[in-house]
Amino acid sequence: MGPPKRIIFISKKKFPTQKIQQFFASKYQEEYDIQLLSNLTETENLLFDPEYTLSLLVVNFRDANLFQNVRDMKNDEIFRFLPVLGIIPEATPETLSALINCGCESYLEESHLKTSLLEYMHIILVRSNYLDEVSLQVSQLQEKAIRDFILLDIIKNYIPRTIWHKAEDFAEKQRLELNSEETELIICFADICNFSTLAQYKQPKEAVEILNVVFEVATRYVFYFHGDIDKFIGDAFLAIFNDLTQAIKAIYGIQEELRERNRAKAEAGEETIEFRIGMHVGKIVRGNVGGNDRYDNTLIGDTVNTASRLEGKSPNGGFVASEAVCERLDFDIPDKYRMSSHLKGRKGEEIYYSMFDFLSDNPDVVPNLLEEVGAVQNLKGARIQKLHKNLENTDETYVI
Repeated sequence: MGPPKRIIFISKKKFPTQKIQQFFASKYQEEYDIQLLSNLTETENLLFDPEYTLSLLVVNFRDANLFQNVRDMKNDEIFRFLPVLGIIPEATPETLSALINCGCESYLEESHLKTSLLEYMHIILVRSNYLDEVSLQVSQLQEKAIRDFILLDIIKNYIPRTIWHKAEDFAEKQRLELNSEETELIICFADICNFSTLAQYKQPKEAVEILNVVFEVATRYVFYFHGDIDKFIGDAFLAIFNDLTQAIKAIYGIQEELRERNRAKAEAGEETIEFRIGMHVGKIVRGNVGGNDRYDNTLIGDTVNTASRLEGKSPNGGFVASEAVCERLDFDIPDKYRMSSHLKGRKGEEIYYSMFDFLSDNPDVVPNLLEEVGAVQNLKGARIQKLHKNLENTDETYVI
């Protein structure tokens, strides 16, 4: 409940303030403070009284100077929407023009005061109270919209962008559930080498800082090359792509930038941080898992498991690609980069290739590989934030 309401009369003639107060108390079941003053200058303290809400100003315009006084007051942003009822001797064209110019909402001739004053005041207050209520609701809605915007902006950074854009599309179509669907993706699974051992000797905050340094590198390349980070899993991440060439450029760029950083760290006697990365392509199902009002929209299928197993076969600082990936390339990889071994949970031996070593020796097989990787390496701070916003506006950025 807000502060009590006040009505101010500016008039040298008396008004039945007690009767008016009783009338509005019966109409609105609330007390109105009624003040009768002889001129506008006396109202200054009452106009700015924080303990009351000024609901109506009734001005007897027998004094011609009051037109300019009221106009000056209504030009103030604070009183622009304050209702003013003008009491005039007679409705002449000159008087009505002056009332309009000074911002009066309504007027009443003195000859009708006895029969119509309370009715006119009632009509103005009903409208004013309605507008106040609407204004309050609009203000509350604006505040809620701001809170919701901030909330969504926070949440947005903690879920895959694929899901965010899919949810936006579903919301626009007024669909409430993200359905499971099958699609084909390039899956890249990356894990930091020996991070558990490294974290043993670090404070939790230091460990998080290390993760964020290398994950910043990873996200920069993945987003630049139109992929998405499906999830971070401790010291690992799962990236997904639609386009194989883009995936190869992104993963090569991550490992190449970290290799250069680690070379400088090693020379300075500092600890190095390396990823192992496995890449596979195939069918997956993006489905909802969970229950009791808590779900995750996740990738399920043998393609994901295979990429995870291949990561374990990657050399430190390198990445390996499955035979299925290499069969889709428009260039051949010599047998010296070919490897095979048994992957946990799978029958027989799997063939895969040391893609990072091959590309380091033959970068020209992928058009513009070094140029584009170099461009991403130079993206920092505000420039990468701008890049992220630009990517959000492209149809090809995210994969499902």
